Amino acid sequence: MKQKVIKLIRELQAISQNGLLFAETPFHKERYEKVLTIATELFSINSNIPVKELKNIFLEQKGYATPKLDTRAVIVENNKILFVREKDDQKWSLPGGWVEVGETPKMNIIKEVFEECGINIEVKKLLGVYDKDLHDKEPTSIFQVFSFFFYCEILKSDFKLIKGSEIDAIGFFQKDKLPPLSNLRINKWEIERVLELLKTPNVKTDFD
Repeated sequence: MKQKVIKLIRELQAISQNGLLFAETPFHKERYEKVLTIATELFSINSNIPVKELKNIFLEQKGYATPKLDTRAVIVENNKILFVREKDDQKWSLPGGWVEVGETPKMNIIKEVFEECGINIEVKKLLGVYDKDLHDKEPTSIFQVFSFFFYCEILKSDFKLIKGSEIDAIGFFQKDKLPPLSNLRINKWEIERVLELLKTPNVKTDFD
Protein backbone atom coordinates (compact mmCIF):
# COMPACT_ATOMS: atom_id res chain seq x y z
CA MET A 1 0.00 0.00 0.00
CA LYS A 2 2.74 2.48 0.97
CA GLN A 3 4.55 1.90 -2.33
CA LYS A 4 1.41 2.80 -4.29
CA VAL A 5 0.83 5.90 -2.14
CA ILE A 6 4.40 7.13 -2.67
CA LYS A 7 4.09 6.67 -6.43
CA LEU A 8 0.84 8.65 -6.48
CA ILE A 9 2.44 11.45 -4.46
CA ARG A 10 5.33 11.56 -6.92
CA GLU A 11 2.82 11.95 -9.74
CA LEU A 12 1.21 14.87 -7.91
CA GLN A 13 4.63 16.49 -7.49
CA ALA A 14 5.38 16.02 -11.20
CA ILE A 15 1.99 17.44 -12.19
CA SER A 16 2.60 20.51 -10.05
CA GLN A 17 6.14 21.00 -11.39
CA ASN A 18 5.03 20.70 -15.01
CA GLY A 19 1.96 22.83 -14.35
CA LEU A 20 4.04 25.63 -12.83
CA LEU A 21 6.36 25.44 -15.83
CA PHE A 22 3.53 26.06 -18.29
CA ALA A 23 1.12 28.11 -16.13
CA GLU A 24 0.00 31.20 -18.06
CA THR A 25 -2.09 32.95 -15.42
CA PRO A 26 -1.78 33.66 -11.67
CA PHE A 27 -4.90 31.51 -11.17
CA HIS A 28 -3.29 28.45 -12.77
CA LYS A 29 -0.04 29.05 -10.88
CA GLU A 30 -1.92 29.20 -7.57
CA ARG A 31 -3.67 25.90 -8.33
CA TYR A 32 -0.42 24.07 -9.10
CA GLU A 33 1.25 25.54 -6.00
CA LYS A 34 -1.64 24.06 -4.00
CA VAL A 35 -1.03 20.66 -5.60
CA LEU A 36 2.64 20.95 -4.63
CA THR A 37 1.70 21.75 -1.02
CA ILE A 38 -0.57 18.70 -0.88
CA ALA A 39 2.14 16.45 -2.37
CA THR A 40 4.70 17.80 0.10
CA GLU A 41 2.53 17.24 3.16
CA LEU A 42 1.48 13.75 2.06
CA PHE A 43 5.09 12.74 1.37
CA SER A 44 6.16 14.05 4.77
CA ILE A 45 3.48 11.97 6.50
CA ASN A 46 4.64 8.83 4.66
CA SER A 47 8.38 9.39 4.99
CA ASN A 48 8.98 11.38 8.21
CA ILE A 49 10.95 13.95 6.21
CA PRO A 50 10.10 17.47 7.47
CA VAL A 51 7.69 19.44 5.27
CA LYS A 52 10.06 22.42 5.01
CA GLU A 53 12.94 20.21 3.83
CA LEU A 54 10.74 18.50 1.25
CA LYS A 55 9.32 21.79 0.00
CA ASN A 56 12.83 23.15 -0.59
CA ILE A 57 13.80 19.99 -2.49
CA PHE A 58 10.70 20.16 -4.68
CA LEU A 59 11.11 23.88 -5.38
CA GLU A 60 14.68 23.25 -6.56
CA GLN A 61 13.31 21.09 -9.38
CA LYS A 62 13.16 23.16 -12.56
CA GLY A 63 11.92 22.34 -16.04
CA TYR A 64 9.83 19.35 -17.09
CA ALA A 65 9.68 16.60 -14.44
CA THR A 66 11.48 13.39 -15.43
CA PRO A 67 13.03 10.44 -13.52
CA LYS A 68 16.47 10.92 -11.98
CA LEU A 69 19.50 9.10 -13.44
CA ASP A 70 21.98 7.33 -11.16
CA THR A 71 25.17 5.43 -12.04
CA ARG A 72 26.88 2.60 -10.13
CA ALA A 73 30.24 0.91 -10.76
CA VAL A 74 30.58 -2.86 -10.49
CA ILE A 75 34.27 -3.52 -9.77
CA VAL A 76 35.40 -7.04 -8.88
CA GLU A 77 38.89 -8.13 -7.81
CA ASN A 78 39.81 -11.56 -6.47
CA ASN A 79 36.10 -12.47 -6.41
CA LYS A 80 35.34 -9.54 -4.10
CA ILE A 81 33.18 -6.50 -4.88
CA LEU A 82 34.23 -2.90 -4.28
CA PHE A 83 31.98 -0.95 -1.91
CA VAL A 84 32.14 2.53 -0.40
CA ARG A 85 30.67 3.62 2.94
CA GLU A 86 28.41 6.66 2.88
CA LYS A 87 28.96 9.28 5.58
CA ASP A 88 25.29 10.18 5.95
CA ASP A 89 23.96 6.75 6.99
CA GLN A 90 27.21 4.82 7.66
CA LYS A 91 26.12 2.08 5.27
CA TRP A 92 27.67 0.73 2.10
CA SER A 93 26.97 1.19 -1.60
CA LEU A 94 28.59 0.62 -4.96
CA PRO A 95 30.56 3.71 -6.05
CA GLY A 96 28.45 6.15 -8.05
CA GLY A 97 25.95 8.98 -7.88
CA TRP A 98 23.58 11.29 -9.74
CA VAL A 99 24.27 12.06 -13.40
CA GLU A 100 24.79 15.80 -13.70
CA VAL A 101 23.82 18.10 -16.55
CA GLY A 102 26.49 18.07 -19.25
CA GLU A 103 27.64 14.52 -18.45
CA THR A 104 26.98 11.20 -20.12
CA PRO A 105 26.40 8.21 -17.80
CA LYS A 106 29.87 6.91 -18.75
CA MET A 107 31.55 10.24 -17.98
CA ASN A 108 29.68 10.38 -14.70
CA ILE A 109 30.72 6.97 -13.39
CA ILE A 110 34.39 7.62 -14.21
CA LYS A 111 34.20 10.90 -12.29
CA GLU A 112 32.27 9.44 -9.36
CA VAL A 113 34.66 6.53 -8.84
CA PHE A 114 37.65 8.87 -8.86
CA GLU A 115 35.97 11.31 -6.45
CA GLU A 116 34.96 8.53 -4.06
CA CYS A 117 37.91 6.13 -4.33
CA GLY A 118 40.76 8.12 -5.86
CA ILE A 119 41.25 5.59 -8.67
CA ASN A 120 41.02 5.70 -12.45
CA ILE A 121 38.87 3.09 -14.16
CA GLU A 122 38.03 1.82 -17.61
CA VAL A 123 34.33 1.32 -18.29
CA LYS A 124 33.96 -2.04 -20.01
CA LYS A 125 30.22 -2.64 -20.31
CA LEU A 126 26.76 -1.42 -19.37
CA LEU A 127 25.38 -4.40 -17.45
CA GLY A 128 21.89 -3.18 -16.64
CA VAL A 129 19.45 -0.30 -16.27
CA TYR A 130 16.83 -0.66 -13.54
CA ASP A 131 13.88 1.26 -12.14
CA LYS A 132 14.72 1.25 -8.44
CA ASP A 133 11.06 1.08 -7.40
CA LEU A 134 10.58 -2.29 -9.09
CA HIS A 135 13.24 -3.96 -6.96
CA ASP A 136 12.77 -2.30 -3.55
CA LYS A 137 10.31 -3.65 -1.00
CA GLU A 138 9.29 -0.04 -0.37
CA PRO A 139 10.20 3.16 -2.26
CA THR A 140 13.19 4.82 -0.62
CA SER A 141 13.66 7.84 -2.88
CA ILE A 142 11.69 11.07 -3.15
CA PHE A 143 11.89 10.75 -6.94
CA GLN A 144 11.68 7.88 -9.39
CA VAL A 145 15.24 6.69 -10.11
CA PHE A 146 16.75 4.81 -13.06
CA SER A 147 20.12 3.26 -12.14
CA PHE A 148 22.84 2.44 -14.70
CA PHE A 149 25.20 -0.36 -13.62
CA PHE A 150 28.58 -0.39 -15.38
CA TYR A 151 31.17 -3.15 -15.21
CA CYS A 152 34.49 -1.37 -14.71
CA GLU A 153 38.13 -2.37 -14.38
CA ILE A 154 40.73 -0.57 -12.29
CA LEU A 155 43.59 0.96 -14.28
CA LYS A 156 45.73 1.59 -11.21
CA SER A 157 45.07 0.39 -7.65
CA ASP A 158 45.93 3.55 -5.74
CA PHE A 159 42.93 3.92 -3.44
CA LYS A 160 42.61 7.09 -1.39
CA LEU A 161 39.75 8.99 0.20
CA ILE A 162 39.31 12.41 -1.38
CA LYS A 163 39.00 15.36 1.03
CA GLY A 164 35.42 16.62 1.12
CA SER A 165 34.03 13.37 -0.27
CA GLU A 166 30.72 11.93 0.94
CA ILE A 167 32.58 8.64 1.51
CA ASP A 168 34.53 7.71 4.65
CA ALA A 169 35.65 4.13 3.92
CA ILE A 170 36.45 1.82 0.99
CA GLY A 171 36.41 -1.97 1.06
CA PHE A 172 36.10 -5.20 -0.91
CA PHE A 173 33.49 -7.74 0.21
CA GLN A 174 32.55 -11.27 -0.79
CA LYS A 175 29.17 -11.82 -2.42
CA ASP A 176 27.95 -13.96 0.48
CA LYS A 177 29.25 -11.52 3.11
CA LEU A 178 27.82 -8.19 2.01
CA PRO A 179 28.05 -5.20 4.38
CA PRO A 180 24.95 -3.30 5.59
CA LEU A 181 23.58 -1.67 2.43
CA SER A 182 22.62 1.98 1.97
CA ASN A 183 19.11 1.28 0.70
CA LEU A 184 18.68 4.83 -0.57
CA ARG A 185 21.31 3.97 -3.19
CA ILE A 186 21.49 0.21 -3.71
CA ASN A 187 19.69 -3.00 -2.82
CA LYS A 188 20.60 -6.67 -2.60
CA TRP A 189 18.60 -7.65 -5.70
CA GLU A 190 20.55 -5.22 -7.89
CA ILE A 191 23.90 -6.50 -6.64
CA GLU A 192 22.96 -10.15 -7.10
CA ARG A 193 21.56 -9.44 -10.56
CA VAL A 194 24.62 -7.65 -11.97
CA LEU A 195 26.98 -10.25 -10.50
CA GLU A 196 24.93 -12.96 -12.18
CA LEU A 197 25.22 -11.10 -15.50
CA LEU A 198 29.01 -11.00 -15.13
CA LYS A 199 29.11 -14.80 -15.17
CA THR A 200 27.90 -14.93 -18.78
CA PRO A 201 30.37 -13.77 -21.47
CA ASN A 202 28.93 -11.43 -24.10
CA VAL A 203 25.64 -11.16 -22.21
CA LYS A 204 23.33 -8.44 -23.50
CA THR A 205 22.54 -5.39 -21.40
CA ASP A 206 19.71 -6.13 -18.98
CA PHE A 207 16.96 -3.57 -18.36
CA ASP A 208 13.46 -3.03 -16.98
